[in-house]
Amino acid sequence: MTMQKGFKQFLIKTGVFIAFFIIFSFIVGTKIFTNNFIEVWKIGIYARIGYILLFSIAGFILLYRKRLTEMDIFKHKPRDSLMLALSVLTLVGFLCY
Repeated sequence: MTMQKGFKQFLIKTGVFIAFFIIFSFIVGTKIFTNNFIEVWKIGIYARIGYILLFSIAGFILLYRKRLTEMDIFKHKPRDSLMLALSVLTLVGFLCY
């Protein structure tokens, strides 16, 4: 079975998302654990978010594998890059505040 370019693009973007999620979780997670926010904010589920993400992505791929292998390549517009940059800057702003 050969993968179409759209499916490869989807897999790459999913990999990049997971990598950024892990980096973000590491940065935020260390602050949460060192400041004992889990007990203060009652967010006991935080430690299991990685498992939830992993199984959600695996389930999504299993359920939609037929459609995913037939995906076309998505062409990005300059506005998409601008919105991504704005999102990252906002995220950094919230982390530093």
